[in-house]
Amino acid sequence: MAPRPPVPSLEDVLLRLTSEHLSLLASVGARSRPELAAVSWIRGRPPRQADLMVGWRSRFVRNLAHQKDIALAVFFESVFTLSGTAEVVEKLVPGLPVPLARVRLTFDGVYDGLFTGGRLAGPPLYEKVYPPKLANLDRLVEERLDGEPVPTVLAANTSRQRP
Repeated sequence: MAPRPPVPSLEDVLLRLTSEHLSLLASVGARSRPELAAVSWIRGRPPRQADLMVGWRSRFVRNLAHQKDIALAVFFESVFTLSGTAEVVEKLVPGLPVPLARVRLTFDGVYDGLFTGGRLAGPPLYEKVYPPKLANLDRLVEERLDGEPVPTVLAANTSRQRP
């Protein structure tokens, strides 16, 4: 049996998150219970951060209101787990056909999370089955991930002051 690969640095893992990549995101729910979600729209921002897009009303976004701690499992030659915190940096990303939020993840470490003696034979395979009206969704999300967040100003948050 071939030896397991060494654990890469946090920066090396983030450099590999350059396009759509199936990952598992863990957060803490309202009753202090762990919750897990599969995500694929993620972009590494070395040396310690990554941005991801998720539904703006998702359970993950709601969880961040009371607990910022997260973990992200990424699948390469092994399952590398990154631990850290998350913050919504764009509540509602403009120019997308579905309501998504941009979340900034800041990590403080990486470890090999695969069981002893295990090695991945390849990346997990999955297929997206969008309706025709969302055929360009991945491309649009990737373009937004490549850019910087746009501060979101919601009408409900504006104050009306008299001159």
